[in-house]
Amino acid sequence: MIRAGNRGGTRRRIDIWTGSTRVDQIALLDEVEQLGVVVEGGPGRERHPCRSQGDAGAESLSDGILAILAKGHTRADVDTALELARGAGITLRPTWVAFTPWTALDDYTELLDFIQERDLIDAVDPVQMSIRLLVPPGSLLESHQAFLPHRGRLDAQRFTWTWKHPDPRMDLLHANVAAIVERAAVSGRDARATFARIGAAVRHFAGGSSAGAALPDAVDLRDAATSGNPVRRPPSPMALTKGRPPRLTEPWFC
Repeated sequence: MIRAGNRGGTRRRIDIWTGSTRVDQIALLDEVEQLGVVVEGGPGRERHPCRSQGDAGAESLSDGILAILAKGHTRADVDTALELARGAGITLRPTWVAFTPWTALDDYTELLDFIQERDLIDAVDPVQMSIRLLVPPGSLLESHQAFLPHRGRLDAQRFTWTWKHPDPRMDLLHANVAAIVERAAVSGRDARATFARIGAAVRHFAGGSSAGAALPDAVDLRDAATSGNPVRRPPSPMALTKGRPPRLTEPWFC
């Protein structure tokens, strides 16, 4: 559309308020700029520089998993998308499929590190950290050779194939993270505090806990802080309201 509408070479500007896209499509921002179209955050960004936001399905940081899911992008593309969006004044809110049959505990830990190192904690809804791969009947994954070894029975009520992770800790971790996120939503807990609890749960399982693992909120942050892997404490109320990126009124995911 932009190519067709800008053949005359006139420089145009597109203001973005919110939207959803694919990671590989964000790379088109470079091409769009070369066509003379400036894509920027919506009006008012001078006063509210993080006012515009967009969702993009990053799904995973593993190139192997991204290939199985046929996402059309790589881990490197995720970083590129973040840079391009920030350069345009748009807060990118990546969405994830955090639990798959191929996601190892180290992969999940790496995802948490990625989110923290790139200052995305406030841009990722906590529910994203609990998303488990759904494979409905008719999905291309249904008979994928990588999925078949993990496929269980068909849950007709939920309209999905069940699956178990080869590492039992990952299924237990998923149950714990889902409970943490649910309790946080009910209590209105801040995203950073929820992220810290998820990190503590990961360290709990990485430390060898399995069948007898404690319930999620029983993982005491004080215990984690004395284990050699300190958890970053939730910021003060003042910090919680300063420079926060925009977010929808309800967590969004598909």
